[in-house]
Amino acid sequence: MAKSKLVKVNEKIAENVVGGYKKIEETVVGGYKKIEDGVVGGFNRMSDHFVDQFLTKEGETVEQAKQRLAKKTAGARASIKREKSCFRPGRIVRSGLCLLQKGAGANKTLTSL
Repeated sequence: MAKSKLVKVNEKIAENVVGGYKKIEETVVGGYKKIEDGVVGGFNRMSDHFVDQFLTKEGETVEQAKQRLAKKTAGARASIKREKSCFRPGRIVRSGLCLLQKGAGANKTLTSL
């Protein structure tokens, strides 16, 4: 009988501890989410205003300008990646072309990649 009372009291204490922990967790996470939403929202407003003032073309919306800039940036990054791949052993760059050196000795040939 005494053991069952101890088990019940122990379970009650465990439920209270877990409940208190969950309340603290919800409060902390909720506060963090509010701060995060405020910071991200402020950044997006600032970014939209900057794009609107300095980067949009005549008659272009902010979203269209952002899409245009994203495409331009992706193209530039792909170009840089291609150029970096040329600077490896066995490759020669001439007149903007990446050439691969094949063969050995005096019979070397150059092929465009």
